[in-house]
Amino acid sequence: DDVLAIIDIPDLARAVDSARANVEQAEARAANTRTLTQRSVQLLAANSISRATWGELLAAALNTTTTASQP
Repeated sequence: DDVLAIIDIPDLARAVDSARANVEQAEARAANTRTLTQRSVQLLAANSISRATWGELLAAALNTTTTASQP
């Protein structure tokens, strides 16, 4: 009998748990970005913020989402 591979289950379980946590964090960041974007659009529509401020908020929200997802 030839052994093709030996899988260390505790290491695999930790990797799966870590991947699930990363997914949960990404989902939370995406939800926060959606909320910030919706609020800033409402403020812009009500003339409560300038287009420049709106652009800064949007850029910051998008930057937070993309940089946080990079290793």
